[in-house]
Amino acid sequence: MAQTLKELLGSNPKETQILEWMETATDDELENCVTEFHANRRFSSRAKTILDRRRHRELKEPHWTSMWGFWVIVLGTVFAVIAAWPVIQGWFQSSAPANKAASSPQPQSNSTPATLKVSPETSSVPASVP
Repeated sequence: MAQTLKELLGSNPKETQILEWMETATDDELENCVTEFHANRRFSSRAKTILDRRRHRELKEPHWTSMWGFWVIVLGTVFAVIAAWPVIQGWFQSSAPANKAASSPQPQSNSTPATLKVSPETSSVPASVP
């Protein structure tokens, strides 16, 4: 069987030989067939059909970067949530109930310890003490 379109057309082929050759032709050769056979719609449309089928087959398989890109986004989101967890946790903490009734005692805060202030006059030792 002929290797190129010119060799095939030089041997005065039958229609079936051209159609069989189109199945094994490269994409570039099929694109040349579309322009070469623009007058013969059967060959032109057959070449387009073969090209479309090959492109569809290539598009059905996901690109190798799409799978990795998905997992990078998922891992990035997980790490972002972990890093922001203290802030997110603060959004959901319940606040203390507001005791606004006049009879309820005010809660005393134990968060700040009382500090003893010493003034300079009281810290000095009296002169009468030996």
